Amino acid sequence: MGAFDRTAFGRDNRALFYDVDKTVYVEGGCSVKGASESFDGGFWRQIFATVRPDLKIKILHRGSKADLTCLAINFDRIGFDNNIIAMDRDYDGALGNLIDNNKIIYTYGYSYENDIFYGEVLPEIFHSLCPICDIENELIDKIDTLISEYCRAVWWGQYADICGYIIGTKVIDRDKIGKYVSTNNPALPPKIMKSALARDVYMANKNARVKRLSNVPLKIIDLPSLTVGHLYAHYCFHVLVHLHSIYSNTKKLTKDGVRSVAILRFSYYLINNKTDPISQYYNQVLSDC
Repeated sequence: MGAFDRTAFGRDNRALFYDVDKTVYVEGGCSVKGASESFDGGFWRQIFATVRPDLKIKILHRGSKADLTCLAINFDRIGFDNNIIAMDRDYDGALGNLIDNNKIIYTYGYSYENDIFYGEVLPEIFHSLCPICDIENELIDKIDTLISEYCRAVWWGQYADICGYIIGTKVIDRDKIGKYVSTNNPALPPKIMKSALARDVYMANKNARVKRLSNVPLKIIDLPSLTVGHLYAHYCFHVLVHLHSIYSNTKKLTKDGVRSVAILRFSYYLINNKTDPISQYYNQVLSDC
């Protein structure tokens, strides 16, 4: 913890120290040659630059969602006149656990990954990575089909995951997402491994103290926006790898490269589609902070 973090006065004066309008606390962050690096930070930096170019901001990484939530809960004594907390929504919105403060902003979907791989943005990501100009309708149809297949395949496991979250039981393994998606042959589309999901759901049910929940606030129409972000991002990456293997001879796609392009293409989508609910959401929450 730095000197600025010891008091509310220090936190509120950090913006003055950095000569910015606002400091923005985000998830993630690892040290790289003396600087902090994370895609969470890259996402929020681009969102602010797109929606609030009038604001000069400094991104500060503060660990996990739990760490940021602790800061957010105590905002009144921490000092937030010049500070903003930006974090993943997770299941907070569905369960009514969002913290109501205009200095605390959330992603539109479960995580920033769900947002940058927004269905309408995926074709634009592909075109930015692969110089293909004459397959627009075919490409959109293929992507729509694969995302629909994903939603149907993960629905049961996703429903079990939010149930597990409610009672404090782990279901979908965020650290071993690869086991849920078959990606052995890029010439074939990725496929959700229902057997792997079923095993983890079975183990969660076996160990759960609560046997049945009712009125769980999740419907299949909420997917893929409210699906586990790491799983959805992993699947979308391999959708793009599959399409690349069919249509393009450019260099092999990498996860970091695709994610960087996705953040940029998503920001363009917000600019060019003002009436879309996701664009209206970010314009509203950032205008209020």
